Formats: sequence, C-alpha cells, structure tokens
Amino acid sequence: KAYEHGNIQTTVANLLKKDEMKCIAIIINNLDNMYFSISCNILSHKIRERGLEVDIIVTLKKSVDEDVVKQCISQRADGIISLVHFNSKAMDIAKLNALPVCFMGIDCDDPYCDVINNDYENGVAFACNYLINYHKFSKLVFVDHPNALNTNDKYNLFVNTISKISTKAKVVRISPSDLKNSVLDLFNKGFFGFFCYNDEIAYNCLDELNKLFPNFRKNYPRFHIVGVDALSTMANGLVDISSVDLNLETQCDRAIEYMLQRLEGVKRERVKEIVPVKFHQRILF
Repeated sequence: KAYEHGNIQTTVANLLKKDEMKCIAIIINNLDNMYFSISCNILSHKIRERGLEVDIIVTLKKSVDEDVVKQCISQRADGIISLVHFNSKAMDIAKLNALPVCFMGIDCDDPYCDVINNDYENGVAFACNYLINYHKFSKLVFVDHPNALNTNDKYNLFVNTISKISTKAKVVRISPSDLKNSVLDLFNKGFFGFFCYNDEIAYNCLDELNKLFPNFRKNYPRFHIVGVDALSTMANGLVDISSVDLNLETQCDRAIEYMLQRLEGVKRERVKEIVPVKFHQRILF
C-alpha cells in the first residue's frame, strides 16, 4: 500500500544498494531524437567522473508520471536529473521521498526543484535575425513539434520576435506531416526561410524534401532551414545545418553541480539558472 502511494520504504531502497555510491537517475522520453542520447552521454560521463553511478530511465509518455518516479526510487536513485516535465503526482512522490530533482533544458515553477535551462529567447532572436537580416527573408515558416508540450509557446515567441525585427515579415505555421502537401505552394509564394522546433524536426524536413525534390539544395538554393540543438556540432555523420547551440556541456555541468549540492545536504534556495546560447551557422562548401 505504501508503494502505491509513492512512499518507498528506506529499508527497501537500502537493500537494493550494492555499495555506498550515490546514484543519479537521468530521465528522457525520446529514443529517436539524438539530443537526448547526446545529453545522456555527456551527463553519464560527467557523473561517473565524479564517482557516482548513473541510471537512465526512458518513458515514452509526454510527461513523467508517478510510476516513473517510483521506478527511480526502486532502482535506488538518490536524485533525478530530468529532461522531461513531471506531472503533479510525480512531483508529489518525489517530495514525499525527499528525492532531489533538477530539470535540464526545460522549465519548472515548483520551488522544490532546481532548473538549468537555456536562453531560448535569445536563441530565437539569433535565428530570426539570421533569416531576416542575413538572408533577407520576409516570408518565414515555423515547423512545430506535434508531440511537444511547449510547441505553442515556442511558436508565439518566434512570431513576437519577428514582429520586433520586421513589421513586414509573414509567418506560416505547419506541422511536419503538412510538409509534403504544402511545401510546393509555400515555395511558389516565396516562403523559403524555415525555423524548426528542434534539429530532429529540421532533419525530418530535409529528408522529406530530398525525397520530393531530387538534388533539392541545387534546385532551391534560396531555401534555408534553422533548427535548435546544433546536433551536427556534437555528432559525426550528420548533415551540417544552421542551428541554435544550447551550450549543452555547460547545462550538464550545472545540473550535476547543483544535484551534488543537494545530495551533500547543502542548505540553499532553489536554483533557476539560464545558460547562454550561441548560433551555429552551417559551413557552405
């Protein structure tokens, strides 16, 4: 009954411990997006360098629920670094078991948790200036993420940022599934500047465009696409695209630093830190 309510007895957790090493659980919810695998790789390496153990927990749901937090506790995690939002029940169970939580790359208003996020607002400004002032686009396309909880917020930020740069710019919003049927019409109307929710969406768009139009880049040299995550700077074999670089290494360092403070019992206020971003412009050959 205690387990059902999320109160995992300390004696059970202790029985599961093989040694006295602290363990940090990393929670992700996407196995296809390389952002998550790269984040896990960086976090895991840095955590082990500090003499701690790592558990990687994968949920295929949009947000972390109580069962995922119970799994972390049963697998003797001493703290959680999550790249996925918690629902209210999951947060309640973490609090009930005094399990420290740090969110990385996403926001959370609950004062129980630390937050290490990126300066996405400035990143969008970089992307908008690149498309409008560098490439002289006045017609732009926002490609959203069909499963992301904050895709509306990011679209609104994109539109508001553009309005501050150019009063003449027009924006069309599409989902990746719309691309096949709408892209030719968009091109005919002069919409060649694409901003995608993240690099995963950007690469999916490029794959679809290459299927639709052989030698796509040569036939449509005016087309430019911008993503978010700058995955091509961190993984070999990816096509280089312009993208907002979220400074992932620094985010990981900060998340681990603040988690260690929690595990060591340091008394302090919650941390909510915004890490600066930069813009990666693809190399033209």
